[in-house]
Amino acid sequence: MRIRAFSTLAAVGAAIALVAFGPVTRPAVADSTQLYIYKVTAGSQAAAQRLVDAGVDVLENRTSPHLYVLGDTATGAHLPP
Repeated sequence: MRIRAFSTLAAVGAAIALVAFGPVTRPAVADSTQLYIYKVTAGSQAAAQRLVDAGVDVLENRTSPHLYVLGDTATGAHLPP
């Protein structure tokens, strides 16, 4: 009985030490090179051409009044709503 009580006490002590002094996790941070695909409304060929002229990476295969643009968060900040 004495050994079992000691084992339980040791396990509880180890758990407390792990919680108190265990590894510190860092918050997740997005990589600055993360790319996104943005859906942009471009109802006319002229609107699409303005995006291309601005140097935006417009993806192919247009099937609606929307275009898909590849870029990082800085690209997304400069796109029309």
